[in-house]
Amino acid sequence: MELENVREIELIDNKLEHSRTTSYYLVYPQYVVTEEQLDKIMNNEVIKLRIENNVEFLDRTIKKNRFSQGIKKAYEDIQNQLKSTNNSLYENF
Repeated sequence: MELENVREIELIDNKLEHSRTTSYYLVYPQYVVTEEQLDKIMNNEVIKLRIENNVEFLDRTIKKNRFSQGIKKAYEDIQNQLKSTNNSLYENF
């Protein structure tokens, strides 16, 4: 499965962070994900993840199926909120 950036990464999409020992950039890419792609992620164990943008790519190994489980939980929470009678953003806060 390949997720494509919605747009090119620009300066506004980066944030420079500093710690005692180093400085690093946080990058905020945006991806479009279809219902079909979400279904594949939620119902299969995702064990490797490559995050690509126009600047670089990062490969990550996912332990204990946490990525698929996290996406499934978030998706279910969103669907439950959309089905509620009061669709206020601030309900249950």
